[in-house]
Amino acid sequence: MKNCPTCLRPFTDVRDYPVTTVTKIEFPDHGIVLDTCTWASGGYRLDAEALQIGETAWNEISGNTALQEYLSGLKGISEQVPQKLKPEDLLPHWPKDSYYQHAYPIPGNFESTDSAKRYGWNKYYICESTDEGISKVALWTKGPNMGSAGGPSIQQVGVVATIHFQGNIA
Repeated sequence: MKNCPTCLRPFTDVRDYPVTTVTKIEFPDHGIVLDTCTWASGGYRLDAEALQIGETAWNEISGNTALQEYLSGLKGISEQVPQKLKPEDLLPHWPKDSYYQHAYPIPGNFESTDSAKRYGWNKYYICESTDEGISKVALWTKGPNMGSAGGPSIQQVGVVATIHFQGNIA
């Protein structure tokens, strides 16, 4: 079903459905599929430096206890597919950000990491983006401040899991 049967609003996100049937969850071989573009490399461009920056960030954060517990929970779900779940069962169980409504700040102190010192990446988030039955769970961090054009932003570092699902009304 693509639209709400009551208001006809299109469903665009895994969170729009009251229940989802998870059909598959995929995890990258190396823990993350890095985004090849980043502002930290001197502009939003595709280059090897962007990959290195992303890899450094992942190495710094991948051992975080809260992140590992969340990914272990997804791996547990992936071993029992297909199964019906509420969308919140696929999201982190820590509080979401007050400013970025679809972002969940990963608990922990990242002030002393190399990425924090070099790029100001002292906070990391888990975000999901959905497109036609596929939800990508990604690691995000601080992006450029767009000032009057939009204020602070966050940028994707890379995808840590891909959830395939079918939305259900009941």
